[in-house]
Amino acid sequence: MSEIQPAKKNTLDLKRADRQAILNMNATVNARNEKLDVFFTNQRELWTALLTPLFHQIGTREPKVIMEAQSESLAIRSRIQSDISKYSSELSKAYVSFNNAFGDRMEYYMTGFGVKTASSEKVKMVDRDLAEAKRKTELLEIHIDFLRESRKICDNLGFSIKNIVSIISYLEVN
Repeated sequence: MSEIQPAKKNTLDLKRADRQAILNMNATVNARNEKLDVFFTNQRELWTALLTPLFHQIGTREPKVIMEAQSESLAIRSRIQSDISKYSSELSKAYVSFNNAFGDRMEYYMTGFGVKTASSEKVKMVDRDLAEAKRKTELLEIHIDFLRESRKICDNLGFSIKNIVSIISYLEVN
């Protein structure tokens, strides 16, 4: 599987940035998020393409083909688990980055905005300013959820194969 590109460090001082600077930052982050979305979509299609043939393999009654499917299922599960760990780490970093940015923007609206606003309005303005940063965390969460479901599919496939092998063994004995 290919790697996602690490995000460039945000050099914008969110404690002092004006609206135009935030709009420019969001345009840059949006472009990165679009690339990340395409990357994750391609990854999901790739995982689906790897898993789908295994279901056809277990439909045969040939023990050799079934055992190959079991072996492939375990290998794919291992790769999926590795990706879950990798993207969970990326998600953790994205949460930290988002929370720091949220705090900086909240500080801006509390001290440097120049207009008195209620707390709920400040939160809405910060949410608006950081919508694209939040979207990155959501893209990562969606992909991790997909990977977890794919891992469950591999687990269920393994149980199905075990049951098929038991049935074949039973039928051969009787």
